[in-house]
Amino acid sequence: MNDIEPAPTYAETLSCIIEETGSITQKSVLLPVMVRIPRELLAEIDVISKLGKKSRTAMVTHLLYAGIEALRRVSSDDVIRRINTATNAAIHEFEPVDESQNEEV
Repeated sequence: MNDIEPAPTYAETLSCIIEETGSITQKSVLLPVMVRIPRELLAEIDVISKLGKKSRTAMVTHLLYAGIEALRRVSSDDVIRRINTATNAAIHEFEPVDESQNEEV
């Protein structure tokens, strides 16, 4: 019998980064977006970023990945299919993308 452990969630990986027992690095094309964030949330993001030794931009990106991953875990198959279809269509609006512009987050 195989005892295969599931891969850690994105949130679990971020927790390991903050506890200094793990790391994460991704390369991706980053696009600037303007977002208004409640100050309490921004303060928490800044604290988490500092603890994890990541920039605010990198941590916000990681937190968004974790949040989307969590949403997908609780969503129905139909909702996930709709998200995937719309996401694939929306990605084409950003193309062409110069992959040489990849940044580390």
